[in-house]
Amino acid sequence: MPNWETLLESYKENFLQDLTGLIAIPSVKDAASADESAPFGQPVKDALTYMMALGERDGFKTQIIDNVAGHLEVGQGQTIFGILSHLDVVPVQENDWQTAPFNLTQKNGWLYGRGVSDDKGPTLAAYYALKMILDAGLSLNQRIRLIYGTDEENDWDGVKVYFAKEAMPDFGFVPDAIFPLIYAEKGIISFDFHKTYSEQAPSSLIFESGQAYNVVPDWAQARLTGQTNLQNDFQAYLKRFNLEGSWQRQGQQQTLSLKGLAAHGAGPDKGINAALYLAHFLRTLPLDPSAKDYLDFIDSYFFADNKGEKLGIAYKDQELGEVTVNPAVFSFEKGQARIGVNLRYPQSVIFASLQEKLNQLAQQAGFEIREKSHLLPSYTALDDPRIQTLLNVYQMETGDTSPALAIGGSTYGRLLKNGVSFGPAFPWSIHTLHQPNEGIKLEELWQATIIYAQALYRLCTVEGTKIRAD
Repeated sequence: MPNWETLLESYKENFLQDLTGLIAIPSVKDAASADESAPFGQPVKDALTYMMALGERDGFKTQIIDNVAGHLEVGQGQTIFGILSHLDVVPVQENDWQTAPFNLTQKNGWLYGRGVSDDKGPTLAAYYALKMILDAGLSLNQRIRLIYGTDEENDWDGVKVYFAKEAMPDFGFVPDAIFPLIYAEKGIISFDFHKTYSEQAPSSLIFESGQAYNVVPDWAQARLTGQTNLQNDFQAYLKRFNLEGSWQRQGQQQTLSLKGLAAHGAGPDKGINAALYLAHFLRTLPLDPSAKDYLDFIDSYFFADNKGEKLGIAYKDQELGEVTVNPAVFSFEKGQARIGVNLRYPQSVIFASLQEKLNQLAQQAGFEIREKSHLLPSYTALDDPRIQTLLNVYQMETGDTSPALAIGGSTYGRLLKNGVSFGPAFPWSIHTLHQPNEGIKLEELWQATIIYAQALYRLCTVEGTKIRAD
């Protein structure tokens, strides 16, 4: 059996060079630069092209599907082993970063850069794990496809197109989660509460916050006219809740900005929702009826509650935990009001009942619900021998016997008919995905690469299968 740790030494420099190039591509979904050749924007397409170029350099067969997804392939036969990654990233607020977000920075044993842990670093860990297998001259017993989506942080449209045209792998894993592995995920629905106000006079409020449904918004801004000086009251409010923010005045307009703490939408309790705190302050002001109605709705149903209790949808499952609610994208301007929500629910929830409660609440308040995306809960049986092999590889490489996980997050693992999410984060890792200063500990990235190499060896090579059979 190869010594993967020794083999990896000769690849580390090239790995980091390739990762530097991939991180440098600001592959945030960008409708402004989208066209037929780049449906999610040119930077996202550039990231896909970059990975295809790496594959061509190293002798893989390459395939791009409608400019929204693609794969690299090696091996022979009818059976397909898939490794499903994504190349897009969430937006950045550069002022919150200590390093340039699109420059890979190595510091004190860590790598920093947007996407370094979600999911560009893990993507290359899987890539180099397979490259080591091939360069070692081992014999594959099936086809291996490295599949790349480009819209994972939004609506998953890229992989939907991909799997409408390409075969589903017979088995595989997703390097975009946590070890030892994830076998079950909550259902996730993103939707907007939307309302049109028809007042004759324009509102005295413009309100905005958030950019992505799966991120707790770490900034919010309100522009107001017709108010007395709010500086002292706002500063006192910030001090009361130990928050940061700013007040500015230009002519008759006052601008209030509030800073929160970003976190993944699967754990809204781990962040500070800037929009909710700003709305909580604003609702006390003498505003016009439409602005007051909008702010009252936000404050009444979302402030200080991320479990859905105020919405009447709270629920707890023994295996997958509680319903979580992340109000993430807000806008109020020119009579158009929006509250974009990311809601996650366990498999045991009767979704139709949950949906009915939300629709009734929206109707009573004069809002309509506009669904943006919906991913159903997923579950994979742990007694599959291939899953047991993955667990065994992880345990042998780390000595850790932590159990397999059921989570509230969302990975491409739920797309696989047979497969799981498998690393790269360890149970003891510091998780910074979707946050400013996103990073990954370098030694943990190398360890994940070794685990992936050993897993592919055991599952996808003639030599490794013999060991598995023994």
